[in-house]
Amino acid sequence: MDAHESEIRLRVLRDSLELENYTTFWLGIFLDIESASSKSLGNSSNAISLNSKVNLLIDQGALSNEEKNQFLRLMEIRNQFMHNPKATTFVDCYSFINGIENWFLKKYIADDSLTKEEQFSTWYNDLSRSVRSKAAMIFNKASEKLEQRETDSKYRLAFKLLAAELPKLLDAIYEANPSPALMEKTREFTDKYLKNLLVPPVRKTYNL
Repeated sequence: MDAHESEIRLRVLRDSLELENYTTFWLGIFLDIESASSKSLGNSSNAISLNSKVNLLIDQGALSNEEKNQFLRLMEIRNQFMHNPKATTFVDCYSFINGIENWFLKKYIADDSLTKEEQFSTWYNDLSRSVRSKAAMIFNKASEKLEQRETDSKYRLAFKLLAAELPKLLDAIYEANPSPALMEKTREFTDKYLKNLLVPPVRKTYNL
């Protein structure tokens, strides 16, 4: 395995692990499950697949059909690099996925100055960044679930877990440059339910 192939596989693995971390965390919030110790959401061999976790998020109304398509495309690429020894470059990888080049062309601008491998790599980076940012921004949809449960003391643990993960989630949300309305909703929810759970440096960094 040469350096280029190793770098690609490591990048795709790192991105997919980040995505799975987000989906697992939010499913725990939506389903009222302690994800770390869950047989279905945890790290045991019996845990459900990332694809199944995405489908559960859709069932919970956390993802639109368009977002689902983006998630599934990213997982198709991930599966090729993780399981297909012949997928050594992005060009090789995409040759095993029906229709993916045309799918990218409908969503992203092609740059004629790039080689095909560079273009396919750039498209992957754009897709991965978009999907991981969308996964982080499920925060606002999960917050509606938590607001409904706030009066029940047993859900205070969920708020503590959310507060602990908030810095990483906000980093991803800010990177995505979402709408001002979305960020305002995030700040309102944080101020109402999580502010007292956040350490001062976190509140200062994100103006919460």
